[in-house]
Amino acid sequence: MLRRTFLAAAPVFAESVNVPAPDLSIKMENGQVVKLSSFKGKPLMIEVFSTTCPSCQAMASVIDKTYKKYGPKGAQFLAVINDESQRTDFARFRKEHGATYPLGIISREDSYRLLSLSVMRPFSYPASAFIDRNGVIRERHSGVMDLVTLPRSIEAILRR
Repeated sequence: MLRRTFLAAAPVFAESVNVPAPDLSIKMENGQVVKLSSFKGKPLMIEVFSTTCPSCQAMASVIDKTYKKYGPKGAQFLAVINDESQRTDFARFRKEHGATYPLGIISREDSYRLLSLSVMRPFSYPASAFIDRNGVIRERHSGVMDLVTLPRSIEAILRR
């Protein structure tokens, strides 16, 4: 329990970014493959997570509540894993953590491309990118966001 509490309380590191989002291929939970560019014209929060990560599990309810509030306002939400072996965990993750937003899979290399990081600067889970309507990554976050931080970042990309 101590480990879970510590990880869930980890600080959020946010950085301003101003780079075009790479056009990644995302394999959705249903097997359909979509391009990241298909979200262009819609503000998007995309989280790279792990189904076994306690911090990611804690953040699932925050994303879900924010998704339900801002989805009707045009914001898009997507959480992706970068480990194909976790694909079988999607149903369990949804059931245990209440995730109703879309889930998909990208490659580990694409995780780095999405977050504009090199392998020399590893990221930790959860890591999120906030992409505006024009397909530009405006913010990158590492760590668990709360019901103040996440909506603030969503509102910022909704205004762009």
